[in-house]
Amino acid sequence: MMVVASIIAMSAAVAGAVGLHFSQQLAAASGDAMGEYLIAERYSHKTETLQESFATNQKSFHGHTSEVTSVALSVDGKHIVSGSFDKTLKVWDLATGREILTLNGHTARVITLAVSADGKRIVSGSMDKTLKVWDAATGQEILTLKGHTGSVYSVAMTVDGKRIVSGSSDEMVKVWDAATGQEILTLKGHTRPVMTVAVSADGKRIVSGSWDNTLKVWDAATGQEIVTLKGHTSAVMSVAVSADSKRIISGSWDNTLKVWDAATGQEILTFKGHTAPVRSVAVSADGKRIASGSQDKTLKVWELATGRETFTLRGHTDMVWSVAVSADGKRIVSGSRDKTLKVWDLANGQCSLTLKGHTGPVTSLAVSADGKRIASGSFGKTLKAWDAATGQEILTLNGHSGKVTSVAMSADGKYIVSSSLDNAIKVWDAATGLETLTLKGHTAWVNCVAVSADAKRIVSGSQDKAVKVWDAATGQETLSLKGHTSGVRSITVSSDGSRIVSGSYDNTLKVWDSVTGQETLSLKGHTGAVMSVAVSVDGKRIVSGSRDKTLKVWDSVTGQETLTLNGHTGIVTSVAVSAHGKYIVSGSEDYTVKIWDVTTGKEIRTLSGHTGAVTSVACSPDGLQIISGSADGTIKVWDVSPPQLAAPSLRP
Repeated sequence: MMVVASIIAMSAAVAGAVGLHFSQQLAAASGDAMGEYLIAERYSHKTETLQESFATNQKSFHGHTSEVTSVALSVDGKHIVSGSFDKTLKVWDLATGREILTLNGHTARVITLAVSADGKRIVSGSMDKTLKVWDAATGQEILTLKGHTGSVYSVAMTVDGKRIVSGSSDEMVKVWDAATGQEILTLKGHTRPVMTVAVSADGKRIVSGSWDNTLKVWDAATGQEIVTLKGHTSAVMSVAVSADSKRIISGSWDNTLKVWDAATGQEILTFKGHTAPVRSVAVSADGKRIASGSQDKTLKVWELATGRETFTLRGHTDMVWSVAVSADGKRIVSGSRDKTLKVWDLANGQCSLTLKGHTGPVTSLAVSADGKRIASGSFGKTLKAWDAATGQEILTLNGHSGKVTSVAMSADGKYIVSSSLDNAIKVWDAATGLETLTLKGHTAWVNCVAVSADAKRIVSGSQDKAVKVWDAATGQETLSLKGHTSGVRSITVSSDGSRIVSGSYDNTLKVWDSVTGQETLSLKGHTGAVMSVAVSVDGKRIVSGSRDKTLKVWDSVTGQETLTLNGHTGIVTSVAVSAHGKYIVSGSEDYTVKIWDVTTGKEIRTLSGHTGAVTSVACSPDGLQIISGSADGTIKVWDVSPPQLAAPSLRP
C-alpha cells in the first residue's frame, strides 16, 4: 500500500510565488535564489499564534515567533508537531494546548517535517540545506543529514522507519538510512526544484512533485524512474497517495488537484474550486476524503471517488501552507502564513471565520442582503464593516459618543443604521463610512434599530418605552408608537413592510401596523424581558428570545404561542430565522449559539466557541452560514451547510 508520510504527517510544500506579477520573475529565477524569493517575499510579521479552531471550542497555542510552515499529527492523535520560520519545531499536547518541546538546531527556516509511524522520531527539512532527525520524546537531535546543495522543501519516512526521503531546490530526491544518516540514493530526473515527496507503505515506491509541472514515480530500491505524470500546467506543490496504493493525488500552482492511477499514471479526475495555488494535500486513512490547502486562504474537503467538494473551511487570513488528517479521519490540522495553526472537526462542522478588531464587546451585527458584508457594533463606540468571505475589516465608523447598541443594514446595501447609549441613531454610507444623518427624538438611550425591506423607513426602540418610525432619506420622525410599559429592547419589521414587532422589558411583544402605528396584537407568555424578536420571511411566524432563557414561536396573525424552545442555560439575547424558513438561530449568555427546527422546535445543534456571552446572531441570505457576535469582542462565521447542520449537538 502507498501512503504519504504515514498518511497523517503531511508537510507543507511551501515554496510558492507571492504577488500578481510573479510568473515573469519566476522565469528568470532558479535554485535557492528562487526559493528565498518564493518563501521570504513579503513576510514581516513578528508575533506568532497557534490556534486550534474546533467548532466546539477554541484554544490559542502561543510559542512560535514566526510563520508556521508545516504541521503533522502523531498517529495516536495526541500530539501536534509544527515547524516555523523561527528555525524551530514545537511539539504540542493536542488536548490541552500545552507546549511540550521546542526543538532547536536548524540555522535557517524550517520548511517541512514528518513524524515516524511509531511516533518515536521527527524529521525536519530546512533552508539551511540539511535534514535533522529528532527524538520525539526528549526533543534531542539524533542526526543531521547533509548532501543537498539547496533548501530541503519536503521530507517523508517509510512506514517501517528505516528510510527517509527528501526533495530539494537542487532538483534532486535523496533517500537516506534513518539509523545512520547515510545517503543511499540520489534520484535525478526533475528539471526544476522538487517541492514534495511521498513514500509507499511497503517502501517500494517514491512519488515526487516538482516545479517542472510533473510528478514522477520511482523504484525506491534502485532509484529508477518508473513513470512521469503530466497534466498540470504549473508547479506541483504537494502529493499524497491513497491508503490502498491505487491513487496518487497532487495539488498544483494551477489551482487544481488531480487524481492519478498509481499503476498506469493515467489522470482520472481534476478537482476545481480553489481560486489560488493549492499548496498542500492529504488523504484520510479510509481513502474516502481528500483535504487541500490553498493560497486562497481556504481548506477544502473532497470526495476522492467523485471529486465532489463537500466542505470549504474558512478561518485562515492568509495562505494555507500545510494540511494533515488525523488517523481516525475526524480532524484536519492546517498551518498558515497568517501565523496560526488550526484544528478542524470534520464530523461536527467548524467555525469558518473569527473577526477580530473591536476593542469592546460586540453588541450587534447585521448581514447585507447579498451576503457579502457584515456590519457590527461595539461597546467601544464604533461600528465596523467586514468582508464576509475573507473576514477582512473594510471600514471603521466613528461618531457615536456612547456605546453602540444595535446595527442594521438596508436591503439595497447602501446604508448602515446604528443606535447608541448617546440617545441617537446614525445613518452611514455603507461604501464610504461617511455619516449622512443623525436622528434625534428619543429621550433615553436607543436599544435597537431595524430597516424596512424597501429601505425607505428606519424603526427604533428605546428605553423611553417608545417605538419610532423615521424617513430614511430625510431623517424625519413619521410615527411614535406607544404602548409598552417599560423600555423597548428589540425591534423588527416584516418582510412586506406592513408590520413592526417590538419586544420589551415589560415581558411582552407587540405587533404594530407600520402605516397607522396602531397596536394590533400584544403577545404575552414570557416571564422575563423580551431581548430579541424576528419574523419569518413568509411573515407567518414571530420568534422571540427572552431573559427567561427560552425562545417562543408565535402565530403572527392570531398571536397564539405555538412553541417554546428550552435548552439555553443563560439569557437568550438574540434570535434569527433563516431565509428559507427552515431553522431558528439563537444566541445566549451561556456563550453558545443554538440551531432549532422551526416546525418542531427540536434543537438541531449547538455551536460553541465564544468565550463570552453571545449578543447577536444573523443568518446569511443563502442560509449556509450563521454569524454571531459576542461580549468576547469577536464575530464568528459558522458553516451550516446540510452535512454540518445535521450533525449532533455539541456541548461545552
